[in-house]
Amino acid sequence: MISVIVPIYNVEEYLRYAMESLVNQTYKDFEVILVDDGSTDNSGQLCDQYASEYDWVSAYHKENGGLSDARNYGVAKAKGEWIVFLDPDDYFEPCALELLMELQKRTGARIVAGKGKDTYDHESYQYYQLNEELLSKATLLSSEETLIEMLYGTIATVSAWAKLFPKDIVEKHPYPKGKIYEDLYVISDYLKEVESVCVIDLGIYHYYRRPNSITLSNFNSKHYDFYNSMNHLEDVVQKNYSDNKELDDAVIARLFIGSLHIFILITDSSKEDITRIQRRIRPYLGRVLKNKRINLKNKAIYMMLSLTPGLYYRFKKLKKASMK
Repeated sequence: MISVIVPIYNVEEYLRYAMESLVNQTYKDFEVILVDDGSTDNSGQLCDQYASEYDWVSAYHKENGGLSDARNYGVAKAKGEWIVFLDPDDYFEPCALELLMELQKRTGARIVAGKGKDTYDHESYQYYQLNEELLSKATLLSSEETLIEMLYGTIATVSAWAKLFPKDIVEKHPYPKGKIYEDLYVISDYLKEVESVCVIDLGIYHYYRRPNSITLSNFNSKHYDFYNSMNHLEDVVQKNYSDNKELDDAVIARLFIGSLHIFILITDSSKEDITRIQRRIRPYLGRVLKNKRINLKNKAIYMMLSLTPGLYYRFKKLKKASMK
């Protein structure tokens, strides 16, 4: 059985979309664990309503502890041998759970990874038909190969969603409480526990882009959690995947990708923050410039950020002004 963990905090206007996508799943051997993480709106009452309406839904209420804490709480309550995560403002394709389980049975892989698709609405269903042609698109990769592709964000991503995990692995490596970039933190821990991963480049999960998401909002100190996650990733790679230059390059590429995201959020007046990030990425500039998987445009941006971030911000201001 699959246990679908849904951490919930103040999402009363979105939760129904996630639940509708679960009600409409073609695969039926699953339970849903709704974890109300101290919501101050009507989310908690909605959880109780769903639990009373569907016998495969359980609702739990706890003090606010953040996304990671709510996920860990849900995993502890799960009865299934497989774990799938669903954020409460996102939604699955109807075939999502069936696809993940079918690929697991066919390949024996202990982790199965689909892909998410960004969306700005809740009506972007593709209604994939589960057939041999669709299933044949899946690929079996080693854990090292999977981590490389996830770090580049190609056929899979580091995000928790759109994936099937064994419960024992998720229990062994809980999410870091109170942190953002929590998915980046744990994914290498999960992968080091398995030999292979079944990956399919198919958008079975719809990721709703909310404008007030903390990773999309203005810069604050929580964004430095990215570097804590990178430190942990580097440690796991060093201990478990030694002498793999391709993986080392992917880790460095991820460092630059994440740093670029943070630079976008920082204003050019935040000199201390700019200098702090610049010092972290500058030693790896040479490796980035030699990396054939990074395009020339991004290499140019990384060079500016590493050497002359002021030039980057001038370009940014000019571009913004030209769009007015």
